[in-house]
Amino acid sequence: MDRIIPTKLKLYEVSDSGMHFKTNTGENITIYKYVNGNVHIRVPKGIPIGKIAEIISGCFLPGSSFTKRGSIFSKFSSIHFWFNDILIEVEEHNSEVRDIIKQYFDKGLRIRHT
Repeated sequence: MDRIIPTKLKLYEVSDSGMHFKTNTGENITIYKYVNGNVHIRVPKGIPIGKIAEIISGCFLPGSSFTKRGSIFSKFSSIHFWFNDILIEVEEHNSEVRDIIKQYFDKGLRIRHT
């Protein structure tokens, strides 16, 4: 696996559905809610969970748009996103790529077996 880099965001549009950003790796994400330090993002379909996990993991690294002093997200504590109808909740303690992927597969298995 490649080395994870800090995720940087460039705002390109604000709409009723949220703030739309392009990441430094070229993907588009939408932040549609930010409440009490919890960032809720929408990721585009067609991107593999591994790539999404790299982007989310990079948000917790020093130098990311989320940890940069003065950023509107600098006091964030978690990132929430849906992937294939499974809610993934990431905080600093479980922000490694492997933890995010594991959470996705663990929750997916639990849903299929209930």
